[in-house]
Amino acid sequence: MLSRSFLFFIVAGVAGVVGAGVGCAPAKSPLVDDTVPLTDDEQLFQDGLALYDATPPDYAAAQEKFDALVADFPDSDRHDNAGYLGGRCRYELDAFDDAIVALEAMRALHPDSPFLSSAAYFTGRSRFRLSAFDAAVADFDAAVAADAAATYADNASYYAARSRYEAGDLVGAAAAFEDFEAAYPDSGYADNGGYD
Repeated sequence: MLSRSFLFFIVAGVAGVVGAGVGCAPAKSPLVDDTVPLTDDEQLFQDGLALYDATPPDYAAAQEKFDALVADFPDSDRHDNAGYLGGRCRYELDAFDDAIVALEAMRALHPDSPFLSSAAYFTGRSRFRLSAFDAAVADFDAAVAADAAATYADNASYYAARSRYEAGDLVGAAAAFEDFEAAYPDSGYADNGGYD
């Protein structure tokens, strides 16, 4: 038979779990200090990120926040990330020429950024969308060279091959598709690479 104290702990535990979902304030993480105000650059970044990640995203408003951070806080720890996301906003808004300018500026200012591969990839995607296939090849190759394990590296490898194909370099495209298939056999683009 269960002791009364054991049952009390079970009931109290269930009440605590249920109570957390019905109007009780959630416990604060001990790692978050809400008493420390955000710096102006961090506030811009967080505001921009909230707009970027919103459902639906507000890329135009997010771009304004990221651009303000890039312009007003050149020494910010978020400068490279804001530059990349400002370029991404332009890409998502189909402003491909502007995306190229913003992403190339970020790449030039921050050659050691962890966002370098992604920035090179979206520079290439912008050029691809503008049918500037030869120039796109260099960007996609740069994305893979910067970090072959990056989020968009498999996409970049695929689009490097596809750009060669679209530019009429069929021999180069065939070799690049083979390299892509060997390097990224589990890529979501793997079935697309087989049409060479």
